[in-house]
Amino acid sequence: MRILIAALCFVAIAGTATARQTIIRDAEIEYALRQVAAPILRAAGLPSSVRIIVVRDDRMNAFVANSRTIFIHSGLLLRMEDAAMLQAVIAHEAAHIANGHLTRRATAVRGARNMAAIGLLLSAAGDWRRARGARRGGRHVVGGAALAFRAYEG
Repeated sequence: MRILIAALCFVAIAGTATARQTIIRDAEIEYALRQVAAPILRAAGLPSSVRIIVVRDDRMNAFVANSRTIFIHSGLLLRMEDAAMLQAVIAHEAAHIANGHLTRRATAVRGARNMAAIGLLLSAAGDWRRARGARRGGRHVVGGAALAFRAYEG
């Protein structure tokens, strides 16, 4: 029951954080970003259909969420001094797509989740006190796997 409540709280918090961020749609900005990104995407072997989306957010951040979209926060764009800085950010995010980091991250998360579940099931087959310890241990397994992947990812 606690896990269900925690999951619902997480979804509510994540939904609130996402709701505050909006996408900036402007034909001129989107055209300029495509022009700046085109040589980088070509060099990375990515299709020109990869989209660059500007998120209205004051923080300096950029990220990829799938293999077709690069998100750049408006706060980062506003702090750019020249096009070369923007190209460096796009190149970094394009490298995540080209090198399959998203796929590997999803695989690592599934593996860690499976390891934790197996440990929980094995211990639950015995004593409930051990099952409680396995739940705690499972969290450490998942956390350790995430840290190991982050170190591997660079």
